[in-house]
Amino acid sequence: QLTYQPMIYKTTDGGNNWTKQAAFDWSSISTLSTLATDLSPVGRPMFGSIKDINIDANGYVHLATYIHGAYSDNADSLGYYTVYNLWNGIMCDVHQTSTGWDAFVIDTVWTKDIDDTNTPITDPLDWDERLQMAVSEDGSKIFYSWMDTDTLLSTDNLYPNILVKMYDVTSSTLYPTNNLTEGTAYDAFNYWMYMADVATDVAGGYQLHISTSDFN
Repeated sequence: QLTYQPMIYKTTDGGNNWTKQAAFDWSSISTLSTLATDLSPVGRPMFGSIKDINIDANGYVHLATYIHGAYSDNADSLGYYTVYNLWNGIMCDVHQTSTGWDAFVIDTVWTKDIDDTNTPITDPLDWDERLQMAVSEDGSKIFYSWMDTDTLLSTDNLYPNILVKMYDVTSSTLYPTNNLTEGTAYDAFNYWMYMADVATDVAGGYQLHISTSDFN
């Protein structure tokens, strides 16, 4: 389909054997086709790298990724996609269902990835938004975490806070985004974030396990 798209293999025996899954027309998913129509001069969605993978209570795989708009049909330009002037892009959960595949938008990352061309703090370090997923112990809830900077501080992701969001698999409900670190001792100072892939059940909710680093 002339753009970067995932090839998916499935195992049912703990990884001893893998079966390649049938090819799929990702543009048939309305969320992805809408994004492609808005973003792509040629109307095709283009997957970014797969940021994380998890399995829900139904045994269905969820892929956390950016969805871009393919830039061209030219064979020499198939690796190019349209970019935003100020913000980084749109994160999506692309997942299996009982009838095939579907997707929804997780959120937008508003500030650009850091590389050695836009890092005034300490050069040549770099980082991205670190999009990751966790599931509840019973697989009924999926959590997404990522880092983003207040756009009043910078258009680059130099001063990240940790943002999280929850998806209820049973009711297909995506809950609002929560900023965990804004206004705390960790405000605008979270780098190289890691989130454990399981969220622990606690009284009245769930505990996410996240670590970050600083420059010291």
